Amino acid sequence: FIQYLILHRSKPVEYGDLYDLLWPNGENINPESSLKTMVSRLRADFVKLSPELADCIGTKHGAYMWKENNSVLIDVYEFEDLCKYLNEFTPQNDSDMIHFKRLYHLYSDNILYAGTEDHWIIRKNLYYRELYKRYVTRHIELLCISNQYDEAIASCVAALKVDPYDEQIRMLLTNAQMKSERESSAHSRHKRSPYLAEAPSHAVSPDSLQALSDSMQRL
Repeated sequence: FIQYLILHRSKPVEYGDLYDLLWPNGENINPESSLKTMVSRLRADFVKLSPELADCIGTKHGAYMWKENNSVLIDVYEFEDLCKYLNEFTPQNDSDMIHFKRLYHLYSDNILYAGTEDHWIIRKNLYYRELYKRYVTRHIELLCISNQYDEAIASCVAALKVDPYDEQIRMLLTNAQMKSERESSAHSRHKRSPYLAEAPSHAVSPDSLQALSDSMQRL
């Protein structure tokens, strides 16, 4: 019940929808009374935790709603707000990438575990997973653009722990690995042959050297 209200974020949920959620198939002969009793007890429990939580469950025109409270930090709200921010966000430097890293911290799996009949949970899980993948993909692409391939690979690995079968993330991982290997190979060749950078622009051929030697002998 509380999870349902929280995930509807400040939107009133009508009593009838809550009856169907809590007592599907008409399992309760007096759902209205049962719902009011449950809400009353929950409010009392919240007050025991903190007086500031007394108004978290609000009532509005035949509906209940979760009222956001500054004293209560809800990670799913932070996740949603962060996604909205990243939607308009253009990083200016490496330190700006910390916003994406917060995304990884907030989301590690489905927000709720659902049974076969919990269609609303399944829909919410899919919604948040798609949000996560959208901004993780953007983060990885930005890392590759700035040639931060090791970071991109680590981000791909983290994302694949959430969804091992995501083809787009797998393609990004393969791309980052290939570019990282090419960069490492080029760097390795440069370290083995430092004189290449100092080579003269006009090399002298062996024939020219022999001609110069013959000329000096004639002198």
